[in-house]
Amino acid sequence: MAELFAELRAHHGSSGSASISSETMQKGLRMRGLFNFTASSPDLVNVTAFVAIACNKLQQMKEEANRDQAPATVLQVVAEVVPAPQIGT
Repeated sequence: MAELFAELRAHHGSSGSASISSETMQKGLRMRGLFNFTASSPDLVNVTAFVAIACNKLQQMKEEANRDQAPATVLQVVAEVVPAPQIGT
C-alpha cells in the first residue's frame, strides 16, 4: 500500500506536499480492485493514514466475504462424498 501511495503521489500529488487528496486515494484504490471504497477521509491523506484506511477496508471486505460464504451442512458434505444409491439396479 505504501508503494501505491508513492505512485499516486508522484502522479497526482503536489510537489511540496507529502499527502494526496482523498479523491486521488479513492481513484487509486479503485484501480487496484477496491471498487466499493468511497473516500470518507479528510481532504488530504498522508502515507500513514492511506495505509491504515486501505488495510482496514481490505480487512472489512475479507470479513464480509467470509460471512457471505455460509459453511456447508453435514448433509451437504455427505451428499458430495457418498454416492446416491442406485434404485432398480
